[in-house]
Amino acid sequence: MKKLLLVIIFLFLSITLTSASLISMGVTVSNTVALDGSSGESIVSAVNSGDEAAYNVQISLLDLLNNNLVVGEINSLLRPGKETKNTFKLDFSNITLPGTYPLLVTVDYRDANNYPFSAIAQATFNYKEATNSLLKMQSNPVKLADKATLSLDITNLNSDPKKIDIYAVAPRELIIKDNTRVIDLGGQKSTTLTFKMSSLSAIPKSKYPVFIVATYKDNNRFYSNIISSPVEIVTVEKKSILRLPTFFGIGAVAILVLVITILQFRKRKDSL
Repeated sequence: MKKLLLVIIFLFLSITLTSASLISMGVTVSNTVALDGSSGESIVSAVNSGDEAAYNVQISLLDLLNNNLVVGEINSLLRPGKETKNTFKLDFSNITLPGTYPLLVTVDYRDANNYPFSAIAQATFNYKEATNSLLKMQSNPVKLADKATLSLDITNLNSDPKKIDIYAVAPRELIIKDNTRVIDLGGQKSTTLTFKMSSLSAIPKSKYPVFIVATYKDNNRFYSNIISSPVEIVTVEKKSILRLPTFFGIGAVAILVLVITILQFRKRKDSL
C-alpha cells in the first residue's frame, strides 16, 4: 500500500512539472525603391525568437498582382536567437501606374521532428510616389476548431465608386476557400464579405495571422490597403471522465491519496 501511495505522489509531481519548447519566427521586411522606379529591392529578415532550433528555413516573396513567387535559399539550421536574411529584386515590368503596392512574405521551416511550419508577413512598397487608400476595412477575430468564417467589413470613404480586388492570405496551416474576390463598391457605401476557413495542419492553442489585401486604381494611380485578422486554434473538449480539466484531475488524485491514508490508518489501528 505504501508503494502505491508513493507512485501516486510521484505521478502527481510529474504532471505539475511538465514543460515544452517552441519555435517562434519573427519576420521583418524592408523595401527600397529608386525615386524614378528604375530599380528596387526587398530585404526580408527572419529571427528565431523561440527556444528550439528551426531547420530548413526558407523565405519566399510573393508579388500578388503579378502572381510572381521568388524563393530564397534554404538555411539548414537556425538556432534560437539567430537570424537569416534574403535580398530580393523587385520586378516592375508589369507596373504601369505610380502608387503603393503590396508584398507578402512566407517563411517555411521545420522542427526537430521534421514537422512543417510557416510564418507570414506583409509589407508595401511605393512605386514613384506613395498613395493613401480611401478604403476602411475591419475583420473579426476568429476562433477555429475545424471550420470557421472570417467576416470582412469594407467601406468606400470616397464619393466615387471603386472596383476592388480583394485577397485573403493565410499561412500554409490554414485553408481559405475562394480567397480572391472582385467587387464593385459605390461611393460612401459599405459591404460585408465572408471567407470560409478550415484547419489543414494548425497546432491547437496557436495563433495565426490572416492578411486581407484590397487594391484598386483611381485617377491613374494605384492604391493598397492591408489589415490583419488573428485566428486562434481551439479544441472542442468531449465530455469524458478521461478528459477532465487539470484541476479535477489533481483533485481526484488528492482524494485517492486521502482514502489510502485513512485505510492505512484503520488497518494499523485494527492490528493493535
